[in-house]
Amino acid sequence: MLEHLPGEEATVEELVLAYRVPAEIMRLALPLLPQIAPHVRPPEAYREGGEPPRRLRDSEVAHRAAEEAVVLDAGEGSVAVVAPAALVPAIRELLARAEVDVDGSPVEDFALAVRVLEARDAKGLEFDHVVLAEPAAIVEEVEGVQGRRHLYVALTRATKTLTVVHSLPLPW
Repeated sequence: MLEHLPGEEATVEELVLAYRVPAEIMRLALPLLPQIAPHVRPPEAYREGGEPPRRLRDSEVAHRAAEEAVVLDAGEGSVAVVAPAALVPAIRELLARAEVDVDGSPVEDFALAVRVLEARDAKGLEFDHVVLAEPAAIVEEVEGVQGRRHLYVALTRATKTLTVVHSLPLPW
């Protein structure tokens, strides 16, 4: 970009502090970084003291992810379920049956809201609580390193808690 701004001087600074994601969650995501961006310096988490990520192994991933989201949504803060494309419809259906608004626009004052999205759609978003469903399937649904990039994005969307629900072996 600087070559298009003749006469302008600039200093390039690398941002290395991660303010949003707690250290406990960042430690889970960081082993993926050398695989997806080997030239990038790993961020240093600014915040310590969060809850360690929870790992729940369950053969009924969609059902368990929806249950976890309902429990989290009954508390404070925003909640999202990040899942592979194949599980998104089932999770939305389960939440709808539980009378949880999945669009984020409550129909009545007491309606709860949970965002359900694919990992590729989570980039740039943040939520207090994230339920990550079947991480291995997220990696497998996109060829090459891009699947691991989607997983890294999904792992780093939570600002308070991360719950990983899986039936397949974890890809890290």
